Amino acid sequence: MNDLRIFQNSEFGEIRTCMENGEPMFCLSDICRVLEIKNVSDCKGRLRQKGIVTADTPTKGGIQKMTFINESNLYRVVFQSRKESAEGFTDWVTSDVLPSIRKHGMYATEELINNPDLLIRIAQALKAEREKSNLLARKIKQDRPKIIFADAVSTSHTSILVGDLAKLLKQNGIDIGQRSFLYT
Repeated sequence: MNDLRIFQNSEFGEIRTCMENGEPMFCLSDICRVLEIKNVSDCKGRLRQKGIVTADTPTKGGIQKMTFINESNLYRVVFQSRKESAEGFTDWVTSDVLPSIRKHGMYATEELINNPDLLIRIAQALKAEREKSNLLARKIKQDRPKIIFADAVSTSHTSILVGDLAKLLKQNGIDIGQRSFLYT
C-alpha cells in the first residue's frame, strides 16, 4: 500500500485513496460515510474479497488498520446506496477522480495542474517534511543506546558498585574499565 491521497469535495467531504499494484483503492469507511451506509462490515461482506486490502493508515487517532477497496468494489458499494446523491458521487469519482489518477498518477485539481509553481512548492514542502522525518528517525536510532542505558540506571532501586557501573557502561557502548572510571 502506498501513496495515500485525500480527495476533497465540498459536497462529499474527504475520501482517502491509495495505489496498490498500480490500481486506485478507496477507503471503504469513507465511501460508506458519504453514501450513508451505516454498517461498514456488512457492506464489506457483500464485496469481492479479491478487491479488498487492509492497510495501516494515519488517522487523527494514530495509525489504524483501514479497509480499502478497488474500483469495481467501489461501484458495488455505490449501487447498494439509497442516497439520492449517490449518482452525483459516482459522477465525481468517474469523471474527476479516476481520470486524474490515471492521467497524472494522482488526483489534482485544475488549479494544481495549471499552476506548476504551486505543484513545485507542494513537492518541496513534502521533500522537506520527509528529510525532517528521516533526520528524526536517524536521531532516534542514534540515541537508542543512551535511552536504554538511562532507563536501566533510573529503574535501579539500589546503589550500584563502580565495577558494575563500568560493566553497564561498556555494555552500552562506552568502553571504560573500573580503574579508568575511578581516575577520570
